[in-house]
Amino acid sequence: MKKPLFFSIFCVACAVALTGCTSHITDLTMITTRDIGQEKISVARSKKQRMVVGESARYVFLIFPIGIPKLNEAVDDALEQGGGDLIVDVGIYRTSWTAIIVSRIAVEVRGTVVNTKEAAE
Repeated sequence: MKKPLFFSIFCVACAVALTGCTSHITDLTMITTRDIGQEKISVARSKKQRMVVGESARYVFLIFPIGIPKLNEAVDDALEQGGGDLIVDVGIYRTSWTAIIVSRIAVEVRGTVVNTKEAAE
């Protein structure tokens, strides 16, 4: 009789202690952290890469954060993965998970990387 009750309480406690969440923050037409020639941008002629996900993440131990995730780091990560200098059709997300005493918070940038410098040449 006590085993099913203990097992049920254990399962509920694990579900509460091991949680995660993703929140959509905003959508943007384009974003970059690099210098680009704004007068000669032609996204239509630029070489587009696949959809990439850039991320900046930090951990939290108990209630003490070990840094703060930064949007510019997530954008730089996505640009490096895609090999370009501009991201179009951007979605920005905040994700987090908790495992009892350790948590992870992150900012994700999802979009299509474009190399405008190749199109200008």
